[in-house]
Amino acid sequence: MKFTVAKKLILGFLSVLFLFGLVAGLSNYELGNVNRNYNKLIDGNVSEVILVKTLKAELMNEAGGIRGYLLTGDSTYLSDYESARKRMEHHIEQLHKVTDQNEEKELSKELEVLHNRYQSIIDKEIKFKLEDNNAYMSLVETSDKQVSQEFNQKADELVKFYESQLNASIAETTDYVKFVQVFVLAITLAAIVAAMLIAYNISRIISRPINLAATTIDKVAGGDLSQEDIKVKNSDEIGELILSLNKGFAVCGQPG
Repeated sequence: MKFTVAKKLILGFLSVLFLFGLVAGLSNYELGNVNRNYNKLIDGNVSEVILVKTLKAELMNEAGGIRGYLLTGDSTYLSDYESARKRMEHHIEQLHKVTDQNEEKELSKELEVLHNRYQSIIDKEIKFKLEDNNAYMSLVETSDKQVSQEFNQKADELVKFYESQLNASIAETTDYVKFVQVFVLAITLAAIVAAMLIAYNISRIISRPINLAATTIDKVAGGDLSQEDIKVKNSDEIGELILSLNKGFAVCGQPG
């Protein structure tokens, strides 16, 4: 099959399109990786920090509910406390599910143990309240307060752990973004250089034999009929044109 000039031009054009399509595909893939890393960052450490801070807030809700009940005897406060307690147990269960490293697992279990101790103290306070025993006031100021403080301290430790993990993940993602920027720039420049080389080679394949033919025709027109055949490797229309010119020059160069 003859490789015509039109086919060469089309092939060159398609090659350039392929190169830039490859650049676009690779760039999109790497940007997708950045997006996935960012989503993992948000879905992971950030959500865990929020969860632990929610535990601290629920502990305050529990404390507010039980103190309201102990002060007023209003069962509405006791209902608020029970609701906060159920939410706390649910959040602790969620925390156990998302923990995967030993350090955070230990802190998560310690939070659960402290919360169970807190519940035991609250149950005693409620019992004393129902018995009109003022001993609950002593529990509120001693064991209740101490366990609450320990719970908040452990929660803060877990938050710091997640924040350190978050900072490390942010640094890693930032480094990856920089890599992607350099990578995209490099493959874009490589594609531009390759496209220029393709364009140069195609133009050279087409223009070189034409220039040779033009030079030879000028010499023949000037009366110099002793021209050697124009040597080209083209097997396209230009090659056929050169072959025809060589035959014509040969005829012109024969003695009359």
